[in-house]
Amino acid sequence: MVVNTNAIVISAIKYAEADLIVKCYTQTSGLKTYMLRGILKSRKGKFKTSLFQPLTQLELVAKHKDKTTVYFWSMAFIKGIMSAVYLMLVFLALRIFSYSSLVETTICLLAASIVFSAFLSLVTSLFQAHEKMEYSAIIGIANSILVTVGGIAALYMGFGVIGLGWIAILSSAIMLIVGFVLIGTQFNLGRPVVQKTFLMSIGKEAVPFAAISILITIYYRSDMLLLSKLPVPAISNEEAVGLYSASYKIIDTMQMIPGIVSAAVFPLFSRLYVQDEQVLQSSYKRILKYLVYLGIPMAVGVSLLAEPIIKLVYGAEFILSADVLRILIWAVAIIFVNSLIATLLTSIGKLNVLIVVSAVNVILNVGLNLLFIPTWGFGLSYVGAALTTLISEVVGFAIIYQYFARNLYSLGLISQIIKPLVSASVMALVVFFFKDNLLLAIGGGALVYVMVLLFIKGFDDEDQKILFTLVNKPV
Repeated sequence: MVVNTNAIVISAIKYAEADLIVKCYTQTSGLKTYMLRGILKSRKGKFKTSLFQPLTQLELVAKHKDKTTVYFWSMAFIKGIMSAVYLMLVFLALRIFSYSSLVETTICLLAASIVFSAFLSLVTSLFQAHEKMEYSAIIGIANSILVTVGGIAALYMGFGVIGLGWIAILSSAIMLIVGFVLIGTQFNLGRPVVQKTFLMSIGKEAVPFAAISILITIYYRSDMLLLSKLPVPAISNEEAVGLYSASYKIIDTMQMIPGIVSAAVFPLFSRLYVQDEQVLQSSYKRILKYLVYLGIPMAVGVSLLAEPIIKLVYGAEFILSADVLRILIWAVAIIFVNSLIATLLTSIGKLNVLIVVSAVNVILNVGLNLLFIPTWGFGLSYVGAALTTLISEVVGFAIIYQYFARNLYSLGLISQIIKPLVSASVMALVVFFFKDNLLLAIGGGALVYVMVLLFIKGFDDEDQKILFTLVNKPV
């Protein structure tokens, strides 16, 4: 909880090279201890060490984490209510629209997995709030591995989309149990407590987040709905949905990467915005650089290897889905950038910008789908849905990029794209040469990409220091 309170400094102790541990007696919460990271590193920040001399009177704006139990169980109560409403809406939609029993079963399974995922996100948010990112990362990565491996196994054993739905539920349920076990080792939540005043206050603050969430849900799910209902050429609606969703599930797995990164850096961005905006700018630019370095070669490689990837995961009968994968993978590369920028906007309180961008994306997405998918339009069917997603991501990025350039900071993205593009171009030659051997193509391409990046000095001294720190970090 963010509080504004008067305080008297009791003591200040240097910690590590650039941090300061300050103990204060606050008017609202009594004795509190604060970690001021990086305050000794630069004289240009908003805070000066002279402010934290003993007996100095301060007016603090700080985030207190002493109401974890109330917050956690109150949010669990809210998520329970919202999940019940969501399941009711899904049930009503299935009654209004006529679907086959297979499609209805699949939708029900996916709806249940979304509910489990909602509670799993509550667990990870608790670790993020206390800046215990390693636990949040463990849960996210393990869940991705379970979904990917379990999904491939389910398809290999012939369980089809029903198997994928059960895998999504089981993986979320397993990680939810693991999450509560980890919580038990780190926190003492006590008995469930739901506070009415908290529910009322969070209800007001949650309105913009709810609006963004609803718009994003419409944006990501409208293409499937329109594919299932609009007249498409040559094949049935169910076949079109199947070909599109086959590639989309692969893409969903890849989107977990920027999702995990964004969740991990959100508390850091929020804290740096208050403490030192210069450090904030340098931090997000470096993280953005790493996401670009990862997204570009991934897009190039998957574009060239789309057919063997689809054959490996789904079999030759889904080979037409390779065209969808080639298009959607470039949308993912843009999402790598958009997700981090959205996280930065959220951390600095610019939710109105995200609402506008999300609304534009929804309108554009639905409009282009109505134009590209059906026979009365361009008749591109599932390929048209993929093109719509890519165009929508590009437009969303353009809007956010212009807003940042004019009102906030320079993203410096153009200069960061050149070196990975050059390296990925060389990598593409290796991938194309070994495209009949997926393992060699991926391994050889990745090795060449990194070698070319090193040769053209794509990594600076700070990157090398970060890598050295990670490699030598004690377990």
